Amino acid sequence: MSSEEICIEALRRSDERTMLRRAERMVAISRVIEGVSYCGVDEPIAMMRDAGASYINGCFVTSMISAMSSIEHMLLLELHDRGFTTHNKKNVDSMSKGISCMRDVTTGNEALLDTLDELNKLRNAYVHPQKENFHRRRTNRAKKAGTSVDEISQQDAFCAIEAMYQVFNLTLKNLSCAEWVKFVPT
Repeated sequence: MSSEEICIEALRRSDERTMLRRAERMVAISRVIEGVSYCGVDEPIAMMRDAGASYINGCFVTSMISAMSSIEHMLLLELHDRGFTTHNKKNVDSMSKGISCMRDVTTGNEALLDTLDELNKLRNAYVHPQKENFHRRRTNRAKKAGTSVDEISQQDAFCAIEAMYQVFNLTLKNLSCAEWVKFVPT
């Protein structure tokens, strides 16, 4: 048997073992992502596509990080396009600063901003070293919930994807700056 044939056989067995779970995740994510086909995710924005595809394939950390990166890009671009490059004498150049600026300048997005704030804190726990007992670490959250780290990662990824599409939909709204903001920056 050639190396390629061995790889094909290994992939076939892997597909058989994971197919049901991938199908379940594809159905679950189709409730969030409009236009998911059962042939795969077809989104025009690369990070959004990667977040969905990674989720379906069970790569939940990758999915979470891709979704959060997409959110940060969309949020900051929207703010910058509307003239908010600085806020409270600070550059609006990170997710947390973008969220803070959005809280001050928009209305009607409080629940989404609360979700983004919490997801950003969870993302930071994924990508930055934390102390063993830090409450946002996946291992600690899994122990507290009585579940696996993989289940916590799947939940985080799904929440991040939901939020990603909420932010995407927000950026698609054709609102004037006057409708979008509480006040015009000086």
